[in-house]
Amino acid sequence: SLISSSSIFSTAASRAMCENTRHRLLASESMHARNLIVLVSCQLISATATISLVTLGGIIGASLTSNKALVTLPLSLMVVAVAASAIPASMLMRRVGRRTGFMFASACAAIGMLVGVHALRTESFSLFCVAAMMVGINTAFTQQYRYAAAESVPREYVARAISFVLLGPIGGAFLGKEIVTRGEGWVPGIPYAGTMVPLSVLFVVQWTLIAALREPVVPRAVTT
Repeated sequence: SLISSSSIFSTAASRAMCENTRHRLLASESMHARNLIVLVSCQLISATATISLVTLGGIIGASLTSNKALVTLPLSLMVVAVAASAIPASMLMRRVGRRTGFMFASACAAIGMLVGVHALRTESFSLFCVAAMMVGINTAFTQQYRYAAAESVPREYVARAISFVLLGPIGGAFLGKEIVTRGEGWVPGIPYAGTMVPLSVLFVVQWTLIAALREPVVPRAVTT
């Protein structure tokens, strides 16, 4: 009887352990899927903004300055901001986490787009340069999305996860073209502000998506 009771208890314990393991695996898979969907969506938004700004940067620059040598300065400063922010972005996220760093970048870009609208309204070339640099800061953080994806999946799926996230710019190429083409006159009296406003809204959406990102508690196998 004692042996029988022990056997029953052992069987029940084994079943409980199996059930607990199954639930953990399902939760882990759910986190992997959620993170990848969030990251590819956010990559698409950042790519959309970058492509839109690259498309319009020279045109807007030419309308805001009479010095033709400075027409592409905003785009050059955006590239400089990407390069200058890459290492600080990595250091910040190592300290505060991926999610907080990405949320900061999204907020920076959303504000940057509004600064761009104000620059167009006041015809301020210097403010437009500031707006372009704020978008460049976001781009520096965006380049870290692939590392966040790698940290969210088991080691054997890292390459696939990174490839999936890098599909975002493909969608951004199509969406950016549409926003540039259709948004030019959406804000009466301020040419191209109709492109900046939707992009600011998209960065708010990006911020909201990033807030749903779940950071796995794992050793930092992938670092930058």
